[in-house]
Amino acid sequence: MRLRNKPWADDFMKENDHIVVQAPFEWKGKWKELFAEPSKPLHLEIGSGKGQFIAGMSKQHEEINFIGIERVKSVIVGALKKVLNSETTNARLVNEDAEDLRDLFATNEVDHIYLNFSDPWPKNKHEKRRL
Repeated sequence: MRLRNKPWADDFMKENDHIVVQAPFEWKGKWKELFAEPSKPLHLEIGSGKGQFIAGMSKQHEEINFIGIERVKSVIVGALKKVLNSETTNARLVNEDAEDLRDLFATNEVDHIYLNFSDPWPKNKHEKRRL
């Protein structure tokens, strides 16, 4: 399936900055402060895609705070819609490349990582792009 550019994506993400973190690198070491209950464990989903997993898990596990990271803007807005529809308060989204994880999170800041359907790079010449 081909994803089309969504010219409204930037505005939609800014309107929902309570879910989409606008300056993610500034939160390194203090991600839990984004949530109403910072004492909950923090789980990270790499490659959130259209958001089915993070929206479902955040609704099913209210005892956990979730962060979903997705690099493609036209995809993360789908995740944002699903999180908004799930009406949960324990999910945040980040529009960044997972390659920057070390710059986004401090050591031992994340309690659990989900890597469900990452973007594969099967050819040998693409090895540098793999996670």
